[in-house]
Amino acid sequence: MNKVVIRGAMMAAALALSSCEEESAIDVAAKNLNVATTNSILFTGNGMSGVVGQQFSNAGSWAQIPVTNYTATIDYANHASHVQITRAEPSDADKLPNTPFRKEYFEFLGANGEEFVAGDKAWNATAANPAAPAMAAVEDRQAAITATPVGFVKFAQENKAPVRKTRRGADTTFTVGKHKYYGRFNAANDLELVQEWIDNPVLGDMLIQTQYSDYKNYGGVHFPSKITRIVGEHPALRLTVTGVKANVPANITVPDDVKNYQAPPIVVAEELLAPGVWHLRGGSHHSLLIDQTDHLIVVEAPQTEARSMAVIAKAKELVPGKPIKYIVNTHTHFDHSGGLRTYVAEGATVVTHAVNEEFYKKAWANPRTINPDAMAQKKSAPAFQAVADKYTLSDGKRSVEIYAMKGLNHTDAMLMVYLPTEKVISVADIYAPAPADAAPPEAPIPGAVALIENMERVGATEVTKVATLHGTRVGSVEDLLIDAGRMQPKGAKAKAKAKAK
Repeated sequence: MNKVVIRGAMMAAALALSSCEEESAIDVAAKNLNVATTNSILFTGNGMSGVVGQQFSNAGSWAQIPVTNYTATIDYANHASHVQITRAEPSDADKLPNTPFRKEYFEFLGANGEEFVAGDKAWNATAANPAAPAMAAVEDRQAAITATPVGFVKFAQENKAPVRKTRRGADTTFTVGKHKYYGRFNAANDLELVQEWIDNPVLGDMLIQTQYSDYKNYGGVHFPSKITRIVGEHPALRLTVTGVKANVPANITVPDDVKNYQAPPIVVAEELLAPGVWHLRGGSHHSLLIDQTDHLIVVEAPQTEARSMAVIAKAKELVPGKPIKYIVNTHTHFDHSGGLRTYVAEGATVVTHAVNEEFYKKAWANPRTINPDAMAQKKSAPAFQAVADKYTLSDGKRSVEIYAMKGLNHTDAMLMVYLPTEKVISVADIYAPAPADAAPPEAPIPGAVALIENMERVGATEVTKVATLHGTRVGSVEDLLIDAGRMQPKGAKAKAKAKAK
């Protein structure tokens, strides 16, 4: 009789243990978060945001901007989100190491902005433009939805993600299509880390890590009070949560302008600056093509592989039969380096600032499984030519002088290109001439001042044309001098200034 009782008690204990083991960390988290009944989440907070791909130093973080209000509305049923951001002008109060605040990003982004995604459509809204398509942001914004605690647990349940117990709690890993996901739960079954990988032209399968801590009860909603989003090893968002609501109406509707948006074709328009030297313009970013005796040099490979392929096609059209031997990279900001790998696949050597070589070697060693580019497909090995101070590319007839710039607050590793015979200077980001009919600035433009100071420092003073890699036109040396406050405007410029007053 005693044996029967003992055996029965053991069986009951075993069944109870089995029942507990069957309830995984995902299941417990789903109960704590009310996943089954939560269709939307609205949370608010404040902190800092990072401008991904815009670092002052390769040793530092993305440029940081204070955020006084961050309101995110997530509609899980429709895979949609609406983020409202209020930014403050940066100061030195909370900067990260090697990451000086730069007012330019605050001025560029504005004090207020809104970011939307719904399915495969993404757009931004400002007072001036309420529906600006931002299709390149779809993958990143959808990843942010998935990474929220409710979003990740929903996604894990839908994909029957396996759970592995760990000493700290539990974790899970699963793959959907080309995308990998990892989640880690603490001992209380709260989600504390989500890792996702999305495609990026510079970093390949780019890791996004979202860290959660200090879960609290916000009016019946279980939610973390601290959120840190790390993109490519650097903080892109550091948020202290101030409020959370569940099942609020999202009302995210794709505007017709976005719904019907068709990306314009990539156009490369050439302007001959001197025999064998062309300014290749298109959209917001430009390049320079230089014809040498038995090869070509291209200055700058901005944005994406598609842009670089279009520039390469134009180069071959203008100068048939010559290989592109060198691609000169002014700096590592992603909008100026996203097309570099395309030139490596063409066999070109990357000419870049000396401190950038290790950055590219590390970035380009990342896997490229989500969207393999030409370099990955060809398994091309990059070759670099580092520029510490000055480097000259010459074919015996034409010299292309490449200088490391000094004293910039945009980046600590920027190159400028000088063609002494053709009297052409080319530079990225720090300066671009305004439209020809624009009034001269009331005060000297800092970037124009910095460019002239660097030109004078290296003796690159015989210049007639300023072929910048942004802007709507090639400028003259007079434009540069006026913008730097070194020359008083004359003629039409003087009239435009008087009219502006």
